[in-house]
Amino acid sequence: METRNCLECSDRLIGRVDKKFCSDSCRTSYHNKNNGIEIQSIRFIDSRLKRNRKILMDCFLEQNVLDSQIELRKILKKGFVFDFHTHIEKMPNGIEYQFCYEFGYSQLGDNQIHLIKQQPY
Repeated sequence: METRNCLECSDRLIGRVDKKFCSDSCRTSYHNKNNGIEIQSIRFIDSRLKRNRKILMDCFLEQNVLDSQIELRKILKKGFVFDFHTHIEKMPNGIEYQFCYEFGYSQLGDNQIHLIKQQPY
């Protein structure tokens, strides 16, 4: 019979033939190490999307209308990053909007942004 070792600490395993870890702490440690980079990347993207959404929501609420125009520098000053958005939609009028969840934006010229809020599904 071949000896099996814990995938985390390499201690000899005793018990079930399909056992991979000697303890719960070794199992948790092993999975935290292996999933850490992937989870960290997801958390960064998710936090960036949420921050962008909050910036758009704040600007939208300041205007207090269903769609509005704001200066580009206003959202840039608040820390908006254009690289992060949830989806892109082309409206019936042919204008393409990038969305952070329900808040969409389209660049008008060099220094204006058009904001819209999509109705919930």
